[in-house]
Amino acid sequence: MKKLLFFLLLLSVAGNTQAQKTKIKTKGAVNAPASQVWSTDKAWAWYRAHPWMSGANFTPSTAINQLEMWQADTFDPTTIDRELGWAEGIGFNTMRVFLHSQALAARPQRL
Repeated sequence: MKKLLFFLLLLSVAGNTQAQKTKIKTKGAVNAPASQVWSTDKAWAWYRAHPWMSGANFTPSTAINQLEMWQADTFDPTTIDRELGWAEGIGFNTMRVFLHSQALAARPQRL
């Protein structure tokens, strides 16, 4: 057991060292001119001005899965509006909805 814990510790230290050596590019920030990069104070001010995101994955109660939610025969905007209202009522401000690839393939002209 001690050997396993020591090995895991070594892996985490090695991974952390490698991550520090590697530049992680995020949305062009690494290559952005200095005039476009926010200061630390500006970033914190933006963060404090926005509420904490809380929410869940969403599939309406009338759909058995992510595909059925989007099919023409079973699409139910009344239930979706009601249930998203319930989510908002308990304080959620973010909901993740998945668009199944088969639903998208069936009606690509709607994009």
